[in-house]
Amino acid sequence: MAPQEAHSATGHQHKPTEKENYCRTESHNAVQRRHGKVQNAEKKATKAQPLVQTSRNDAAHFKGPKSSNPKQPSVVAEDVFGPKSSNPKQAGVRADAFADLPELIEDDDDYESDQAHKVDGELLDVTDDEPEITSSATSGSKHRREADSPCTTHNPKIHKDVDGSRQHLKVSDFNDLTQEVLAVAISLCCTLICTQEPFPETSIMETEFAQIAWSLACKKTVLDVTLSLTLVKMITKRTSHVHGELKTKICSLAGSFYGFQANGAKAVIQQNCDHAEKLKEGSLFTYQDIESRKGIFKSDLIQMSVNDMWFVNHQDEGVAHNKYFDPIPIPTVVLVLTAIECCINEWITGIKEDITFSSANYAHIFRDHVDSLMKFDDHTYQYKLLEYLCQNLHDTARFHSGAESLATSKTAPRVSVYAFQEAIHEYEEELDADHNNVQENKDGGDNGVVDREMGGEDGEEVN
Repeated sequence: MAPQEAHSATGHQHKPTEKENYCRTESHNAVQRRHGKVQNAEKKATKAQPLVQTSRNDAAHFKGPKSSNPKQPSVVAEDVFGPKSSNPKQAGVRADAFADLPELIEDDDDYESDQAHKVDGELLDVTDDEPEITSSATSGSKHRREADSPCTTHNPKIHKDVDGSRQHLKVSDFNDLTQEVLAVAISLCCTLICTQEPFPETSIMETEFAQIAWSLACKKTVLDVTLSLTLVKMITKRTSHVHGELKTKICSLAGSFYGFQANGAKAVIQQNCDHAEKLKEGSLFTYQDIESRKGIFKSDLIQMSVNDMWFVNHQDEGVAHNKYFDPIPIPTVVLVLTAIECCINEWITGIKEDITFSSANYAHIFRDHVDSLMKFDDHTYQYKLLEYLCQNLHDTARFHSGAESLATSKTAPRVSVYAFQEAIHEYEEELDADHNNVQENKDGGDNGVVDREMGGEDGEEVN
C-alpha cells in the first residue's frame, strides 16, 4: 500500500523530500529483509529432516557392516571395488586395506559419546549458527577452563565488499580456539580422504569424513567446539584441493623424470607424444626399469611422490598422523598412480596441456588401477609382495622426513631401572662416607683435647 501523501496546514499537498523518500524506502527494505530471513529459516528447517533421512538410507554405502566398536566408523572395500571377490586371498587383502578405518578413537574410556557435534554416527543436525565453544580441557592443558563454565558463542567477523555483498568466510575470521581446532580437522580430513576414499562418490561421504575429523581434532586439542554447517563447508572445501596439490607436486617431478621436453620443434613434439603413449601402454610407467620391464609398482617416482606429498619433514601429515600411513594404504598408492597417469596425459599431444585432476575425469581410472593392484596381489599373495611394497614405501618416506624411526621410538627407555637403583646405592654410600668423615673428625678433636690435658698434668709433675 502506498503511503498517504501528507498535507500542510494550509491544505496544500506536501511533497516528501529526497531524505524522507530514502528513509521510507530503507524502512520498507528492512521489513522485506526480515521477512526473507524468516522464510529462509523455515526452508532450512524443512530441509533438515530429509537430509538426516538420506544419511540413514545411504549409511550402508559409506559404512557397510557396523564395526564391532560402535563408536568406530568404518569404510568397506565394497565401496571402492564393488562386490567382494570370491577369492579368499583377495578378499582378505581388501578387508585389511579398506574394511575399517584405523582406530579413530584411541581410548574409548576418554571418548564422550554424547558430544554436541556427533549424534550416534549420523549426520550432524547442523545449522547456520556459528560455532559454540565450550571447554573440556583437563589439567595441564594450555587452554584450561573451569569445568562448569557457561557456553559462549563466538561469531566470526563478517567482511563485506564495497557494494555491500557478503564475502566468504576465512579461517582467520574465527576466534583463536576455533582456528586451532579447524586447522587440525582440515589436516585430519585430508588424511582420511587420501588414505580411505580419495574420490568420494557423494557429498554425504565427504560430510562423514568432516564429522570424524572434527571429533578427533576436538579430542586432540582438548577443546569442545560445536561443528556448524559453515565449518563443514570450510573443511570439505579445503579437502577438495588435495587432488590438485598432489598433481602439482607430481607434475613438477614427472617432466624431468620421464624426459619430456618443452620445445616447439616438431621432432621434439613427436618424441614427447610417442614417449607418453609408450608409458601408458600396459601401465609401463609403474615399472622401476621401463626398458627391461622389471620392478612393477617400484617406480622411483611413486616413492618421490609419497615423500613430497606427505613426508616432507617430521611435522608433515605422514608423520603427524602416522597410524593412517603405516604402511602406506592401498588407496593412497592407487591415488599416486592415477595422478602420475594424469601428468603423463598432459604430454600426450607432445605439448604440455593442463588437465584437471578431478573425480569426474579420473575416478574411473582410479578404479582401473585398483583392479590392477588387486590382481597383482592375487598372483603374489603367497609372497606378500604388495604388503612388502606398501611397508617399504612408508619406511623410506619416514626416513626421508627426518623423523625418528618407529623401531627406535618404540624401544625401551634409554635409562634402565637398574641405573636408577645404582644411583640410590651410590647416594647411600656417599652418605655413609660423609658420616664416617664427620665421626672421624669429631673423634680426632676429642683425642687432641685429651692429649693437651694430659700433657699439662705431666708438666706439672715434672716441675
